[in-house]
Amino acid sequence: MRFLLFLFAVLLFSGCCTLIPAEEPAELSPIAEPEPAPGQEPEIPPGEAGEPAEEPEELPQEPEPVCGDGTLSNGEECDPGSNETLCSGCFECIDCECIKTFTDSDHDCIPDESDNCLNLYNPSQSDQDEDGEGDECDECPQDPQNDADKDGVCGDEDNCPETKNRDQLDSDSDGFGDECDPCPNDPEDDADEDGVCGDQDNCPPTPNPKQEDHDLDGLGDACDSTPVDCSKYCSSIGHNHHFGEGLDEDECYDEVVEYIEDHPLDPEPCETVIAAYHYKLIEINGDGYSCCCLRYKLDDLNC
Repeated sequence: MRFLLFLFAVLLFSGCCTLIPAEEPAELSPIAEPEPAPGQEPEIPPGEAGEPAEEPEELPQEPEPVCGDGTLSNGEECDPGSNETLCSGCFECIDCECIKTFTDSDHDCIPDESDNCLNLYNPSQSDQDEDGEGDECDECPQDPQNDADKDGVCGDEDNCPETKNRDQLDSDSDGFGDECDPCPNDPEDDADEDGVCGDQDNCPPTPNPKQEDHDLDGLGDACDSTPVDCSKYCSSIGHNHHFGEGLDEDECYDEVVEYIEDHPLDPEPCETVIAAYHYKLIEINGDGYSCCCLRYKLDDLNC
């Protein structure tokens, strides 16, 4: 092995083997300019033949943003020339800032001097009763007098708006409280307008302010088909017989005589008959009524 290595070294240094140097790269020839066509001048590149080269065109510079240029920039809240962002509500764009130009304590965009609820948010300014107080802050939004009787019940709900009646008692359920109801137990409130409430009127549907009731039956003469009770005018003195109404005095007398003839008043021994007939003509509401009756008794004579 060592012999082979020694032999190789001898051959290498003795020149039996020579290294071939690498070829140098060929130089590239310049590309020939195309020949100009007949009658055409050759193009001269800029900078040659003494002509100055053109300078590159400068791009336009963007202007610095300013308030009023219609562009929101540099932290602007608004810009008078921009339609993109406007101030909300009642704020105005002043110097590109959204500013409220009036005092508005409740922030409802209504100036304090014209706000009908100064300290309460109410942008609608609704005022149903037109009393100058907005509904949102009006204790009685539908009562322009705001509980005139100060009983704690608003006038639009009070059954006695001008008379204090916190309990709102309404015995006849007619919508008027007892405190201001002229007829608290008469739901029709004196329907015949005679000044007497229906619960006390003896003729509720017929006006009769004097409440006359000749027969004392509880029904006023004005609405009583039989306003006379002759028995009350023919009071008994022992025995009593009523002959009816509608008779004149002569007819009454004949009735009495006929009755006595048909019904003899036979006294017992030592008795006598005391008899009398009674006739009374009564005029009621322009109509005449007569009473005819017989009154009698038997008296002891102590014979």
